[in-house]
Amino acid sequence: MDTNQEREQRKNDGNSDYYLKGIRQNNPTIIREIYTKYSLQVIKMVEQNNGDVEDAKDVFQDVMISLFNQVHNGLVIRCTFSAFIMMACKRRWMNVLNSKYMSKTKNMDDYSTSILIMNDEVNDFSTADEKLKLLNEKLKMLDVNCREIIEQSWQSDDNGKYKSWNEIALNLQISYAYIRKRAAECKKRLIELAKKDRRFLDLK
Repeated sequence: MDTNQEREQRKNDGNSDYYLKGIRQNNPTIIREIYTKYSLQVIKMVEQNNGDVEDAKDVFQDVMISLFNQVHNGLVIRCTFSAFIMMACKRRWMNVLNSKYMSKTKNMDDYSTSILIMNDEVNDFSTADEKLKLLNEKLKMLDVNCREIIEQSWQSDDNGKYKSWNEIALNLQISYAYIRKRAAECKKRLIELAKKDRRFLDLK
């Protein structure tokens, strides 16, 4: 059975503000929690990608230094803290692997800049994921015909290629002209439903 502490920790995975506030206030309990909670995950990630424990410790420490600097400069994270810290460490380790030699004296100002860029990328992915969730939720409010058309237009093969309107028309046994007109109407209705949701403005 889960303990209260375990439940609280899982909740905090999605609460970046909790950790950012702790870092900003130099709260030793929260900072210790970050190291305890994520260092083993970083070690595992590095070891699975041609590194060792010492490499992982260097990576984690570099990321934490950059994170401390940027938090005090007003860094905002819109994704989960877990997703952010792991992607930051992975990005850092990939940079090390791609360099001609491992340098523990790499310019931290350069990495502080890259962590800001990475933060924008993570936030963009997070926002896109939330938009998709919202659209899928509103899709269920459309009639069956609309759902079929839109769902098929969103499907892609193993190479990432989406179905043509001709293929969709054949699958649904309706004319090409009708499906183009109907798809436009259905997508317009879907967007209207999404825009009426207060969450839509937060995801723009």
